Amino acid sequence: MVTQLENGQWGFDVGQRQRVTEDLVRRRHSTTVMTHVRNLIFPIIIPHHDPLGFKKIKMPKGLHRRLMVCVFFCFLFLFYNFYRNYYDQRVAENWEDEGTQLNYFDVKSHIISLDNQWEERDAIANDVVKPILAEWSGGEELEFTAFYGIREYARNALLRNHVDRSETHVFSAILQISQTDVQSPWELEVIGFDGKRYLVELEPGEMVLYEGHTLIHGRPHPLNGTLYSNAFCHFKPKSWSWSTGSVWKHPDGKAALSKLRVTLNDIYR
Repeated sequence: MVTQLENGQWGFDVGQRQRVTEDLVRRRHSTTVMTHVRNLIFPIIIPHHDPLGFKKIKMPKGLHRRLMVCVFFCFLFLFYNFYRNYYDQRVAENWEDEGTQLNYFDVKSHIISLDNQWEERDAIANDVVKPILAEWSGGEELEFTAFYGIREYARNALLRNHVDRSETHVFSAILQISQTDVQSPWELEVIGFDGKRYLVELEPGEMVLYEGHTLIHGRPHPLNGTLYSNAFCHFKPKSWSWSTGSVWKHPDGKAALSKLRVTLNDIYR
C-alpha cells in the first residue's frame, strides 16, 4: 500500500517505509486502474467456452511425481550432497516497480526454473496438460505458449484479482505442487462467468483448469503458511487472434471504456 509517511514523503507502508517518487505512485496507480478496467471489460468482450470458466480436477496419474522429479533432478547433486543449498537455486522474481498484482515490496516470490530439464517440461505440457485442456475446451487445437517454473509464495503473500494476458493465456492450468506449514486454506478466488464468487482450495496433486484471459482470479488474502508452490501452464487456440489492443478497438470495448469514463491515456500514462 502506498501511503504518506510522517515526514510528508510518499512510501510503501510495509515495514520498510521505502520512499518512492510521485512518478512511481502515478505509475502504480495507472497499473491498478488497468487491472480493474481489464477485470470489468475483458470478461464481457472476449469469447470464452466454459459456463463457469474453471474446473478443479486431480492431476492425472504420475504428473505430480514427474513435476517433483523434474525439480529434484535439476538439482540432484545439490540434494545429494548439499541439501541446504537448494534454496540458493531459487531466483527472486524481478517484478517491475509499478506492478501492483503481487505485494512483492513486502513479500518476495521465487521461481525454481525447469529450464535445465526443458525437454521434460515441454513433454509434460504438450503430452499431458494440453490434451486435458483441449478436451475441456471442446476440442480446440491448442498451441503451447508458456510453462513457468515452480513459483514459491511466502508467508503473507497475496495476489490481486486479475485477468491474464489475452494474447497467450487463454486455456491454462494451475498445478499445485507443495505446501509447507499452511495453517489455513489459501484459496484461489474466482468470479465465475455466472457472476458468482467461488473459493477453490487446492491440495498437492490437484490442478485447476481455467480461462485466465477472461476469468477474474487471484488470492487476495495473505498466505497463512511458510510456503505455497504452484506451476502455471498456458495455451492458446491456434486460430486465436484476440489481444489487448483488439479489445480496446472493438466497438463494445470502446463503449465500455466510455461508460466507465476511462480513457486509454488514464491506463497507459
